[in-house]
Amino acid sequence: MISGIYNMTIEQGSTYKLALYWKNSANNPIDMTNYTAKMQIRSSTGASVKLLEATTTSDEIVIYPLQGAINVTIGHLQTAQLTPSVAVYDLEVSSPQGEVFKLLKGRVRIEGEVTR
Repeated sequence: MISGIYNMTIEQGSTYKLALYWKNSANNPIDMTNYTAKMQIRSSTGASVKLLEATTTSDEIVIYPLQGAINVTIGHLQTAQLTPSVAVYDLEVSSPQGEVFKLLKGRVRIEGEVTR
């Protein structure tokens, strides 16, 4: 499976939300019962420092297993800590059997906040 590409813009100091659905070739939702998910933003693919991490264990990512839905919410306090820049991200889900699937990847444009 090849991951999708989605370039996003996060506004510093604003809540960011992303909703997506994982479906099979027949357009039916993939059952993600007991799956976990993780998304990381880094300045580049080789960077060791994470600019931001969202996970199901820290509740920034919520999986609706039978609908094949994933909702990512990054709060305004988290985005306020980001420096305006262009970075990269990916979003992976892990099955209970230990399989890892990269669902989405792309660039992140972080726009600076004016109103503080």
